[in-house]
Amino acid sequence: MRRWLLLCVIAGLSLAHAAAGAPRIEAMNSILELGTVRPGSETPGRFVILNTGDAPLHILNVTSHCGCTVAALAAKTIPPGGQVHLSVTFTAGSGPEQVSKHIDLTTDDPVTPKLTLFVQATVKGDLEWSPRTLNLDWPVPKDFEGRIVFRAADGIAPRRVYDPT
Repeated sequence: MRRWLLLCVIAGLSLAHAAAGAPRIEAMNSILELGTVRPGSETPGRFVILNTGDAPLHILNVTSHCGCTVAALAAKTIPPGGQVHLSVTFTAGSGPEQVSKHIDLTTDDPVTPKLTLFVQATVKGDLEWSPRTLNLDWPVPKDFEGRIVFRAADGIAPRRVYDPT
């Protein structure tokens, strides 16, 4: 009799747990492609985080693994069928490079307790060449319609400046 009563209690708890459901985290996109950005610039972006489960989803922690990527979550609890925006601000470095940074979300989802999202960008200046020496032949041809501008921010210090006047 006690075994039967114990079995009924366990079955009832199992049914109650199944009826309560579980949260499920998903992201609309796991990669945020920011495209080409300028050195030192701040570029905003966002991820859409979904709860496709039957119970409220609690986001316990948001960790970006680089100081150049800042992530801010609008809400830490997502109702079943709901969504929340994860805002991201990426600050580009000083040199030309391909960048891929990641952000981890720790949740109470029993299937996916940790979701990793990626932020990608290409850092390029206005004018890049290698090696960083530019030789210009003077005089400039009369049909030249381009414009070459050097700024101190580019790290270029011309030794001689041509002034046609």
